[in-house]
Formats: sequence, C-alpha cells, structure tokens
Amino acid sequence: MALVIIAAVSVSASAVEILSPGYTVQTYATYADSVKGIPRHIAFDGSGNLYIAQQNSGSIWRVTSGRVAGQFATGFTAPYSITWGGGSSYGNYLYVGDGAVAIRRVALDGTTSPFANHNSVSSLAIDKKGNYGGYLYAGTGGADDFHKVDTAGNIMSFSSWPGLTDGGEPDGIAFDPGTSYGGLMYIGSAYGQNNANKSGLFTMNTSGTPTRFSNNLVYAYDLAFDTTGNFGGKLFAMGATSYGLAGGLYRVDVDGTATQFASSSTLNGLGFAFGPDGAMYLSEYSSSNGMVTISRITPEPCTLLLLGLGAAIARLGESKARRVRKRR
Repeated sequence: MALVIIAAVSVSASAVEILSPGYTVQTYATYADSVKGIPRHIAFDGSGNLYIAQQNSGSIWRVTSGRVAGQFATGFTAPYSITWGGGSSYGNYLYVGDGAVAIRRVALDGTTSPFANHNSVSSLAIDKKGNYGGYLYAGTGGADDFHKVDTAGNIMSFSSWPGLTDGGEPDGIAFDPGTSYGGLMYIGSAYGQNNANKSGLFTMNTSGTPTRFSNNLVYAYDLAFDTTGNFGGKLFAMGATSYGLAGGLYRVDVDGTATQFASSSTLNGLGFAFGPDGAMYLSEYSSSNGMVTISRITPEPCTLLLLGLGAAIARLGESKARRVRKRR
C-alpha cells in the first residue's frame, strides 16, 4: 500500500516529562488517525522505520527514518501487539497480533498475510538470543496464557499462567538481550487489584513458570531493554506502582527495584521502544485533539560521557580480575 503522507517532525516540546536527570525529550512526529484511538505497541524495522499498531482503526502506521508519518497497512480487525522479525529465522517481516482473530505477517511493502490462527494476542516478542528455542512468543487475553509459534505458524503451548482471569491480560514480553538480567523472559501483566497476585512484572523460566521480579510495580504493560547502554542498559516498563495511579515509564534495576523515569498528562498509549540510533521512542495520544505524538528521548552529552566512563571502568575491573585469576 502506498504511503499517505500526513505529518513531518516537529521540534516543539513533548507532553512527556522526564523525571530522571540527564535526558531530554522532543516531539519526533505527530499524526491524526482516521478513527481516534490510542496507539498500542510499537516496533522498529532494520532500516529505522517505526511502526505503530492503531487498534481502533484497524491499521498500522509508519514513521519513516526521514520522520514522515503515514498509514502503512490496513484491513486489520484490531491490531494490538507488533514485533519485528529481522535478525531471526522469522525474516524481515512485521508480526502483528490482530485482536481476537490471528497473528498476521506484514511485508515491508505493506502486504499483509495470515500467519497463525491465534486469538486475543495481547503481546508478541521473538527470542532472538535463543535461550527459549528462538520462537515467537504470544501472550493472550481471554484465555490468559502463553504460546510459542514456529516459523511455519504452528502454535504450541508454553505456559497456562496466569489462567482464566477477568479484568486484564499479559500485555508485554521482553527477552534479556545479554546476561545482566539472567538471560530470562520478562512478562508485564495488568490485572489490577482484584488479581494482585498475577499483576505486575514477572520473569518466566524456560519451563513456563513465573516468578515475581519487581515488588514495586503493581501492574505493567509494554517492556523493552536498552541494548546500547545510553539508558544504563536497564529494563524499562510501562506501568504503575500503586492502583489508581496514572501510568508512567519506569526503569527497573537488576534487583527488581522500579524507579519512575517519565510521565505525561497524555500518556494513554502503551507503546515504547528503543530505536537503532540508541534513543527511546514513546507513543502518546491526546483525547482533546485526537493526535498521536511520538516522542524521542535522548541522553544529554554529559550523561553519555558518564555512561561511557562507567562502562570503561567496569571493563577495566573485569580485565584486572582476569589477570588476578591467571596469576593464581
């Protein structure tokens, strides 16, 4: 489908407020969908184009690496979750959880095709490191469980957790790209106070058994790891630390401690992702004007210097430890 140009980048201030010092935010792109609705999960392809699942309008929007926003693919029932297959055996395609219908595969020309008959997919992620077999994993609402899907679209059960539970769903999946967080799968779930034991941020081992990871977050949505070190190499989660509190973006340390990183008066979207440029991108929706805003968050130069210095000191310490072990 041809790109319909809607808006270019704006350098005006974003509605996002950064609560952690050393970072700045600017508006990266804005657009108005034909059906006003909250943007859901977002993903980058290998060329730096950003894709946003617009559930209400049944479409995928794209912001090109040149910062132009436009409708990219249509004909979905209710696209919610989205992930990029590049760098894995799933190829250079987008995979979209399309409401209660299916997982669909989308080519880079916007062509959409059925991939797996899987209903109520609320979260998608590919295990690109291979600790979990290298599969595409899907968390579902309704049945509230997890499946793995092979490259042919065959669906296999992975975990029955959290089971049939009303009022929420597993809404985020992220895999530790290194070893700092145990090389594990992380699950964000948003079930609220009535199902507090199943709501929050969890790890899931290779047998499909969950363990609560953060005692701070009472619910969690989208999840993503900083792979460049520009944000401390941490896990980030959209969620909240108390029931009834407006959603915010949290940085989660390796011990599970969550610290709020950003907030917004219009932070109604669930989607954020780290781009290939090392910046963080966050979707917002304003009900007052029906506009979707993509914000770009970057570290200030002094923060980059400190992060680089910290990484260098850590490498120096590791090198010294290796020399000591050799002398022994």
